[in-house]
Amino acid sequence: MTDTLTPPAYCSLDREAYTVRLAQIIGLMLKFEGKVENTSSGAVLRFRRGEGLKAALEDLIEAEGRCCSSLAFSLKESGAEYALHVVLPEGASPDARTSGCC
Repeated sequence: MTDTLTPPAYCSLDREAYTVRLAQIIGLMLKFEGKVENTSSGAVLRFRRGEGLKAALEDLIEAEGRCCSSLAFSLKESGAEYALHVVLPEGASPDARTSGCC
């Protein structure tokens, strides 16, 4: 049996789907040398540009919008990287940043 993680309160995914989503995000982080930067309003995930990354991030934003509608996402290109900005819901604990991107 596979271990699963508990999604944060603002996420509508069940434990299994949440665990799969985090694995997808981790896969992108590993493949495209991703880094996480915590901000006062959420987090920024920075990725080295590469083939297929922009489409994968756009798909991720669409999927996240369905399960975490209280989060705000934006994708920015700058030089050799893409930056995925994630803004937590108003009043969310800063600890919510460490509970996953979803």
